[in-house]
Amino acid sequence: EIMADQVDAAAKARVEKRCQEIVETESGLCASILALTEKLDHVKEDKAWKLGPAHVKLIERTLERVVTLHTIHTELGEKLFMFGAAPSHIAEIFETLEDNMVTHHAEFQTLSSHVIVVLQKKSGGQVIGDRAVGSSAKTEGSLAASLAELQDLLVRPTQRVMKYQLFLEDIARDGKKCSAEVAQGTEQGLEVVKRIASSINERIRGIQRRERVTLIASRVRAVPEDVKIVKEGREFILDDGKLREIGRAGYRHLYLFSDCVLVCKEGESQFGKFFNKGEDLKFKRMIPLRSIKPQAVPMLREPGEILDSASPSSVSAQPFFELMDGSERCAFHGPRETVEEWVKAIRQALDLLPADHSEPTPAYRLPTDSDEMASLSHSLSDYVVIDSSDHNSAPHYTF
Repeated sequence: EIMADQVDAAAKARVEKRCQEIVETESGLCASILALTEKLDHVKEDKAWKLGPAHVKLIERTLERVVTLHTIHTELGEKLFMFGAAPSHIAEIFETLEDNMVTHHAEFQTLSSHVIVVLQKKSGGQVIGDRAVGSSAKTEGSLAASLAELQDLLVRPTQRVMKYQLFLEDIARDGKKCSAEVAQGTEQGLEVVKRIASSINERIRGIQRRERVTLIASRVRAVPEDVKIVKEGREFILDDGKLREIGRAGYRHLYLFSDCVLVCKEGESQFGKFFNKGEDLKFKRMIPLRSIKPQAVPMLREPGEILDSASPSSVSAQPFFELMDGSERCAFHGPRETVEEWVKAIRQALDLLPADHSEPTPAYRLPTDSDEMASLSHSLSDYVVIDSSDHNSAPHYTF
């Protein structure tokens, strides 16, 4: 019994120590967030970075999120201190701030990643837009050192979300040896912080899917006036540039969004034609998923099968699937694995369409002006610049 009491006392002491560490490190996070605010302000004003207007807007938006995070974590720290981070109150404390933490941490992580991409290129002497930077080794070294300091500060709020889980996992192991109340409270708190981390990751993925639609739109030319590629609630799902349309020449770039399929053709050289090959895409058609009737849901068709009468009069030597574009059917063929992937993805997208014919629920608010679009844009190879000279006209996308 004496040994059991000693074990329980040691476990209780470890729980109390870890709870105190949560409070103390929360104060440390708030201090580092303030340092991040100062650092971002310095970068924004430092002429050595040669930031363009879009870059300044991006840093300003990031600063707004940083200020909001400081408010959230200050409130969290105060509540943890008030209750001594007691396991019985941890779940309730985090639940009161859950929605704000998910929303603003997701936005902060997305914006901060864009800031790093821009500044990495600036510090490396690369050309961004029409601005060449890093003209001397001394300047590049100074910018690189400044960037390393900024990266360290930017990652701390992100790491903090994961550390909550680690803290509570440690407490949960010892909490079982203390009392049922401590064990139950810790487990509930652990569930909440895991849910917060998972929700943040999902929100970020939603933002990225929305941004991918914007990127694709920036590459497509000859889009009819009545067609809008960037649309509230539209998210990217799948793409492929190695499918051929039966009865048509050349490869087709297919993009599956949450409510439609965009079909494009690779751009061609300007010698005698209009597009730069390998960069721009030419719009061919957009097929709303809601136009696909239950009896016309795409399915894997085998090579040599006869196409429907409305389809091009050709026979495919590869597996294919068909889609209805108004009164016309179009068929796409390619490697079996690719066709199977597309059939599965389209069927899943159809299943996820709202039953009430409303628009898909957006995972992230669509930017409302060209400045927001520029600061939220993300490219696999570079970034998107939006011409915002005339706010009364439609945004102009430049890849």
